Amino acid sequence: MPKLLVVDDDPWQNDAVRDWFLMEGHTVDQAFSAIDMRTNLSIASYDLIVLDWQLPDGEGPLLVAELRKNGSTVPIIMLTGKQTVDDKEFGFRSGADDYLTKPFQPRELSARVTALLRRTRYVDTKFTVGDLLMDQETKSASVANQPIILTKTEFDVLLLLAKSPSKIFSSDLILQRVWESDSESTADIIRKYIQRLRSKLESKNALVTIKTHHGTGYSLEPPPTAPP
Repeated sequence: MPKLLVVDDDPWQNDAVRDWFLMEGHTVDQAFSAIDMRTNLSIASYDLIVLDWQLPDGEGPLLVAELRKNGSTVPIIMLTGKQTVDDKEFGFRSGADDYLTKPFQPRELSARVTALLRRTRYVDTKFTVGDLLMDQETKSASVANQPIILTKTEFDVLLLLAKSPSKIFSSDLILQRVWESDSESTADIIRKYIQRLRSKLESKNALVTIKTHHGTGYSLEPPPTAPP
């Protein structure tokens, strides 16, 4: 999976972005200053950098220009509260690949990261768990080569579970990751979607199962391995 570097001096936002991409299945390192960023880049390589504009010891665009001058072609997304056209032009002229203004929805940042990684051929859009195959690019799913007809939301819920097999997702976390932030959906809605997905998997005799962890959440379980 792609390896990302998140550079932001705000610990809360840095952790929030890190946690989101860890949940997406990425490997993530953190830096909280320009010095931290240079240190990380001196000892590791990254597939993409999420970089805050204003750091305590340097401005993001100047750091991007420095990287480009040194020959780095790593994709970089800038995060900033600046919204003028002049600021955006400055950021792009420095060599940034994309630009997202604060406040932003994590899902939008995730979509932009996915697009950049796909453009640079670092992302695999297919996820396989047992006999279940999900293709994030075509929004399609199949069990043992049998297509499963899913609504967009059903696909998004199942994809979330498939990206982290056996991981337990609470109803609140599923709502946060799949539904819009202003949605009035509830845990009861999640339960209904899980029931529909379970029924569709069973109709294809899928080896994977959606397990309910009472009082905790749901997980997608791969088929049990045969004893040695």
